[in-house]
Amino acid sequence: MQLATCFPTHPFVSLPVRNAGARYAFGDFELDEARLELRCAGRAQRVQPKVLRTLLYLVAERERVVTPDELFRAIWPDERVGVASITRAIIGVRRALGEAGDSQQSVRTVRGFGYQFVQPLHLRGALEARWRACSG
Repeated sequence: MQLATCFPTHPFVSLPVRNAGARYAFGDFELDEARLELRCAGRAQRVQPKVLRTLLYLVAERERVVTPDELFRAIWPDERVGVASITRAIIGVRRALGEAGDSQQSVRTVRGFGYQFVQPLHLRGALEARWRACSG
């Protein structure tokens, strides 16, 4: 299988990601990239667009720490924003996932480096088979 087939360009950003259009399941949540929807126990959650984009990006790049510069390029490519925008997006992600305060059950802050999605998750649907074919 060709690399371009395995690693298409993300619909929101110009950077390649592993599973454009994927559905991810973790805990009580399902993140559906094609529908741009986060569901908890089957019910759609209201999530701000930049928060959802941040979550999608972190989940897709979960094997590594994502730097703030990379998040700027991926989520705000044509906007001039500061570090506070990333902080608000990360707080929004944690709130959308039901975390309070400094809880880092889903998104870990690696001080001085960036952020990483750390919950165990499963791919759902047809992309699961494609991921296995590409990574195996």
